[in-house]
Amino acid sequence: MKELMLELLTYEPFGKFPPEEEKYICQILSEKKHYQPPSMIHDLFSGFYDYYVQREKICEKIKAAKKTRDNKKTKAAKKAMADEKIKAAEKDMDDERSKYMSKLRQWNATYFPKGGRAHRPLLFKKICFYLVVREGFSESDFMAQIGSHVSRIKEWKISPEFRKRAEADTYSVIRSYRSGVKRKYLVSLIKKLYYEAGRQVSKSTTLKKLPTFVDVFAGTASVAASVVTDGCPPPIVNDYDPVMICFAWAFTFYQHEIRKEIVEFHDYLKKSLKIEDCSYDITAYERHKDKGNVFTDPEASDNPSPRAQWLWEVYGYAKKHIKKRKRLAQRLQELIIRFRSGYKGVNRVLEQCNRSSLRNINFNRLSKHMPAPKNDPVLKDVLDYASALFFYYSFQPKNGHIYHEIDVDLESYLSFLSGLKVKELDDVKEADDVKEADEMKRLEKLLKFQLKVNSFTLESTGSFSRHLKGAKFYCKPFKDILGFGSDKIYYLDSPYFLTVGYDVGFSEEDHKEMLAILRGAEFKWIFSIQYKPSDEGTKTSKKRCRTQPPIIRNYGDYYRGFYLPLTLDTDQRAYMPKDDPNDPKPVPSNLFAILFDVDTAKAKGQDIYRYTREILLVNFNPLRTIPLHNSAVVLPFDLFLQCADAGMNYRDIVLKAIDWRRDYIEKNFAGKIPV
Repeated sequence: MKELMLELLTYEPFGKFPPEEEKYICQILSEKKHYQPPSMIHDLFSGFYDYYVQREKICEKIKAAKKTRDNKKTKAAKKAMADEKIKAAEKDMDDERSKYMSKLRQWNATYFPKGGRAHRPLLFKKICFYLVVREGFSESDFMAQIGSHVSRIKEWKISPEFRKRAEADTYSVIRSYRSGVKRKYLVSLIKKLYYEAGRQVSKSTTLKKLPTFVDVFAGTASVAASVVTDGCPPPIVNDYDPVMICFAWAFTFYQHEIRKEIVEFHDYLKKSLKIEDCSYDITAYERHKDKGNVFTDPEASDNPSPRAQWLWEVYGYAKKHIKKRKRLAQRLQELIIRFRSGYKGVNRVLEQCNRSSLRNINFNRLSKHMPAPKNDPVLKDVLDYASALFFYYSFQPKNGHIYHEIDVDLESYLSFLSGLKVKELDDVKEADDVKEADEMKRLEKLLKFQLKVNSFTLESTGSFSRHLKGAKFYCKPFKDILGFGSDKIYYLDSPYFLTVGYDVGFSEEDHKEMLAILRGAEFKWIFSIQYKPSDEGTKTSKKRCRTQPPIIRNYGDYYRGFYLPLTLDTDQRAYMPKDDPNDPKPVPSNLFAILFDVDTAKAKGQDIYRYTREILLVNFNPLRTIPLHNSAVVLPFDLFLQCADAGMNYRDIVLKAIDWRRDYIEKNFAGKIPV
């Protein structure tokens, strides 16, 4: 009961509780077991608690049944039984919800028989907000079911529809294996933080009045496309690397042309090949494949191994069959050589790109003059680089793209096509357990397979292009973008936080200046980084590939750079905070760190990286949008620093944040601030 009450207190509306409500809440929070006499407040909360308990039990049944159904090893009969259990449990959930709504209506009629504008308990308003957001009711439908008019929502000064939009799943990405592409759980939190920061700036819960969202280091723009949805002001998408802006812009406005290029490449792969014209040759191919393997080596059929000869005799293979096998092995060899030659060519295009010239393109002017002529050289360059980047990051790396070694073969190409959601690909897709003989069968089907321009999508999830149609695209330095005004919300996923000391085109002074701008910012910002304990920079690592000592010697010093000026000690190659020991500067109360509770996320069925070290730092109070028992947890920045200085691991800080939040709610629930 206490945990439910604590969670409920983190929901809107926030205000001063009348004495009788405050006394009842204190009794629940103290976990006293004495008898609670019937009262308006007790009847209200105990009914809500009973419904919550039943709801959790049914949710567990649904989760267990789905786990059985989705298990690859589950047989068809058991899958059907699991589906039946899910349907039955969902019906039970609907019945429980209907019963509770009837009880809530009865409670409303009992204690407020004349309706009117009598003040309902603050707990009642919180329960209503919780149910509308969590159960998916529309405001009008919910209020009608409890016997009230929808206009009461505005009188109570709560905004459930705004909160539902903030929490709605609008994750939108172009399929990519590029390092740094943000996962769904992180992007969903950034969206909620944007809505909350926007509400604080605009004093409004109207989407069109939200401030502009600015993605300063946008990369492939998946964050902006996921966060800024229909009804919000168009975002600003920026990345100093113009190739990234080519990608985001082209995939917003010219997906049809990019799909055409993919179809042309697919057709090119199936044509006959002059191997000597390729940068990846037969010698390189033989290094990757076992010589003498009849499935991959065309010459193996002419001079088979004793074992292969014995197998052919056992299975009665005719000469005709062996010749066919040789032709297919030849085609497989040609395909893989062409795959890898194409991939190396793409890599060469990206390496030789004239980024200075590309940076002069006015992407927003291009957007206004659409469609551009097909022979427009500027448009051709943009589309070529966008397609090259897409192809480059469409194949899963084994050792990271930094090494430019990708095993592009039949398997990976079929996986690439599968990721495009090609409807006609079902009979060509790879099986779970692939044998060499099956590879030949799939090769035959692939050679006959025709890819059509309108048969696949580049947006693997969501509505990428729709959400970015009105966006402004730039490839400016971060300092220019951060100067766009204090009436915007800035998201920074600086790729340089853990890479200072590498050749990334971002100097140590730039890094220092970025923190200086954020320290004095009048605007709201969200900063994405990876957690490391304060002393992490002093440790050595066998995996470290730096050619010089790391600039961040002590992460505690670096974290303090968000509120203290940093000096750069060039001799020590370290950032050091400037603080007067006689007059130490306190940590600003508006700085918060946000981490992820992996166990809670998993329990809620969220797809989250178990060993995540992601944290978000913000310069505004995020408590209103992150309730207790959420997969995200909040900690004031001064307490976060204490944890980092103590060398605590990520999981222990999460537990510390949960304990802090419970304690904070108990001490402050009777006030008017979000807890």
